[in-house]
Amino acid sequence: IHYALIDEMNKITSVITIGAQNVLRYKDTTKSYAEVARELKVDVLVEGSLMRSEDMITLTVRLRDGLTEKLIGPPISFENKPTQNQALSGGVALRIARKINAQLTARDIERLSRKLNVNPRAYDLYLQFMSGESAAKQETQETYLRTKGFKP
Repeated sequence: IHYALIDEMNKITSVITIGAQNVLRYKDTTKSYAEVARELKVDVLVEGSLMRSEDMITLTVRLRDGLTEKLIGPPISFENKPTQNQALSGGVALRIARKINAQLTARDIERLSRKLNVNPRAYDLYLQFMSGESAAKQETQETYLRTKGFKP
């Protein structure tokens, strides 16, 4: 879901985000928050956890000041159905933007508030594909070929 959240945050005109590939190298780092923020040249770090059941996704996000390492307010929690992952990431992006006092246009708010229904299996495959999981890439390619009338 981090790809989706980064993508949604990137759509906010007043917010500059760091790409997932640059961020993911810090996934298991022992560096301090301040070191990571300094290396990425950012003011705020976003960290989160995801819990998923068959009928609900819960994403909890914490914002940290990149200089002081202090939490910025309480964690943001957001729940949604797996078929509305886009709404989940958009809603969280909107709440993050508000929490860091980003300037939001009416278009930003409308776009991030939109609820789109998606096929949860297709979305899972997309996220796995984006994260580089080779089994997902193979299944995604085969599914694409089938939709075009070819046999993999």
